[in-house]
Amino acid sequence: MRSSKAEILAQEVTATVLFTDLKGYSSLSELLGPSGVMDWLNEYMNATTRAVIDNGGVVHKYFGDSVMAVFGVPVIRTTEREIKRDAINAVRCALAMEKSVVAPQ
Repeated sequence: MRSSKAEILAQEVTATVLFTDLKGYSSLSELLGPSGVMDWLNEYMNATTRAVIDNGGVVHKYFGDSVMAVFGVPVIRTTEREIKRDAINAVRCALAMEKSVVAPQ
């Protein structure tokens, strides 16, 4: 007998996950102060989010100075070609992020 409740079904998918982290963040945050850190982080998060979206990914979450992005969701990839394309898009995204990140003033 089926329940009338909404259910989330388990599903196995292949996805590519990209994690970022700012090298030297702790040291820089001590020098910049709270306002400077927030300005810099906002600029960083905007640039990295744009890179993720432009390369077909989805930002899963932000934490501290890090971004977690996923490629291959929410539309599930089923072919090897699609899965490889997601991995390539994640690498392109990382390269775009590297170009867009500017050192704080």
